[in-house]
Amino acid sequence: MTINYAKIPLLTMEKLQEWVEHGRPPGEFLRAVIENKLIEAFKHADEANTEAMQNIVAWVHNETPYLSHGSPENVDGWELKKRLERLKAQG
Repeated sequence: MTINYAKIPLLTMEKLQEWVEHGRPPGEFLRAVIENKLIEAFKHADEANTEAMQNIVAWVHNETPYLSHGSPENVDGWELKKRLERLKAQG
């Protein structure tokens, strides 16, 4: 399989980066992807994300911290971790 990250829609990539960097909830489609609920992800995907699904999943798997995806527990924990980091940075 050839991974082509350029095929990932720009808005999708921006939301994934916001998720990784800041723990901002990415919406139903991407939450399903990062929780590894791919049947659910396909239900919420628009045409562009459906076509890019293999590349999106590969990006999540290859480019994100292990604890930021893979299960609902990991996703909830990542969101909390990033929220606490933001609060700490605010003083």
